[in-house]
Amino acid sequence: MRIYSVDAEYGPSSDAYVERMAPFSYAGFPGNAPARLLVPPKSRKIIFAPGDNGSLVSLEYTDSKAIEIRNTFLYGNLPSPYVQRIASTPTDVFYTLNTSSNTLQRWSLNSETGALALKNSGNYPFGVACSPLSLRYDRKNESIAVLTGYAGTRGISFLKSQGDSLIPISPNFDFGTLTSNDNLCIHPERNFFYSTISTFPNTIKAFQYSMDGAITEVSGSPFAPDTTASGLATGLQMTTNMVIDPDGKYLAIAYVAGSNRYLSLLAINRETGALSETGSKYSVGNSPSNLHWDKSGQFIYLTSDTGGSTNNYQLEYFKVMSDGSITRGVNSPITINPMSPAIGIANIESINPNFYLRYAP
Repeated sequence: MRIYSVDAEYGPSSDAYVERMAPFSYAGFPGNAPARLLVPPKSRKIIFAPGDNGSLVSLEYTDSKAIEIRNTFLYGNLPSPYVQRIASTPTDVFYTLNTSSNTLQRWSLNSETGALALKNSGNYPFGVACSPLSLRYDRKNESIAVLTGYAGTRGISFLKSQGDSLIPISPNFDFGTLTSNDNLCIHPERNFFYSTISTFPNTIKAFQYSMDGAITEVSGSPFAPDTTASGLATGLQMTTNMVIDPDGKYLAIAYVAGSNRYLSLLAINRETGALSETGSKYSVGNSPSNLHWDKSGQFIYLTSDTGGSTNNYQLEYFKVMSDGSITRGVNSPITINPMSPAIGIANIESINPNFYLRYAP
């Protein structure tokens, strides 16, 4: 794990980080292939789940710039069960667990100590459809959104939190053949959501929803990042290629156009949910993945590789201006490590004023 300091004007620099590597042992870091990473709101706690077992780990980035383990839980033997997606409030952690049937689990998070405790009361664990691609907590409606990609049960389900129970609001609303990406975007203030389908260039589907179960497609949907878009990078662990800024003004998407790769910014109409091109478009490296908009709203991050003779994994970042334009960060790209031996970058998360980078073999 690397933690980069971020300057509010210039972003991260290649020499400003804290690093903790771990041996391939569950008693060490613990866990191999950490595929899920989460920083709860207004917190220095770090929750992560290895991709190859059922561990859930609570860490904390301390004032002394150390990464300390608070709790570790191991559910079973390899290779199943394993945590697929995680989301949280300041006091609860939710995740989808792959067992003989997929379930949504809940743990309480002590905001002071970082301790985790199983909180599967009421109708938790809650059964969900196969192949969860995305899990989001919708704070404005106190609901959980689960996006699943398995044919026959694919679609989005909104689950209203009501005491110790979840109330299905719109179970498995099917809106097409989804891409294999963690691309569900819930608008932070309005009842709009966005995701990607495997049709190009018009790959972004947009919907308006309500807590009475109604879901309607936004006029003009599906939208295109540009007319040349031909695909999305699948990357590691069903990576994220699309995000919304914390204020809900813009949507960023990393995509492929023939032999080229781009990051593009689209404006969100806050009344209708429709998307429109802003003209902000930048070339990026190979396999753009792990797209992340930091909590300050000032920087967009992604990971890519250089390929060719250099073969390096790298971090690219862009500063977002007040008019919606983006400029490449002054230190971007930052080389992370060689592609051989293969230490791929699994996740990016941020906590103001620091930026978190998670990478795994």
